[in-house]
Amino acid sequence: MIVISWNCQGAASPTFRRAFLEYKRLFKPDIFCIMEPRVSGTHAYAIDNLIRVESLGFSGGIWIFWTENNFSIQIIESHPQFVACKVLPVSGVSWNLCFIYASPYSPCRRILLTDLKLDSVDLSDEWMALGDFNCVPFQYELQGYSTFNISRAKLFSDWIFDNGLLDMGFEGSTSTWSRGLSSHSLQRDRLDRALYSPNW
Repeated sequence: MIVISWNCQGAASPTFRRAFLEYKRLFKPDIFCIMEPRVSGTHAYAIDNLIRVESLGFSGGIWIFWTENNFSIQIIESHPQFVACKVLPVSGVSWNLCFIYASPYSPCRRILLTDLKLDSVDLSDEWMALGDFNCVPFQYELQGYSTFNISRAKLFSDWIFDNGLLDMGFEGSTSTWSRGLSSHSLQRDRLDRALYSPNW
């Protein structure tokens, strides 16, 4: 199964649509999640299998598309910052998949980490959580910052530990977000990641 999670930061332009269709052609994903589309669901493409958490103005939003190739998806919970789904294969074991677009604002992100837990959402321990968490658990995942908020990072790392999740790792750049044009102003973070339970 191929799953794509993409923080596109705007889905209204023709350029986005071309890129979206090209990703679908190249990778043939079974599940495709778009985060931060910055447009309402009325502009989402006419696809039968579509789940939407609407943007709040120009902030947030989660769109999930999927093809029913030997599996179906059941919504467990829809939340302003995540969608929790159960993936139900025609044959084999079902598992839980959570797409996350965490708020860039710390108080709202704290709500996410409180609301998305094994004991508060109807999740089994076979689950994966992926997307844009908008924070890092460790200082080494930041570059170019003069300060580091230890308590904010600890809140995230404790959430990972308390839910028994492991980091899937990555290939390519160590950062998933950057800004700044010169070496003096450049800032980089690893805000996007995939986490999974050992049973998954």
